[in-house]
Amino acid sequence: MTLCEDIRVAVEEAKLKVNNSVMIHITLSIGLYYHEGERQTTFSQIYQYADQALYLAKKQGRNRLVLHDNAIVH
Repeated sequence: MTLCEDIRVAVEEAKLKVNNSVMIHITLSIGLYYHEGERQTTFSQIYQYADQALYLAKKQGRNRLVLHDNAIVH
């Protein structure tokens, strides 16, 4: 989570110049899923959980990191 948040902040703080004149501001929303232990999780499930967290990040106002907590309603 720390690495993802560091990346999000770095993107937010970056200054991007387009065509040597126009400055644009970019933000980043990240959906993250993490689990420990013996629980069997397929790649498809991991992808789906991360995607759900990403959409929640966008719904909550963008430019944020959301960790899927298995309580997100499908």
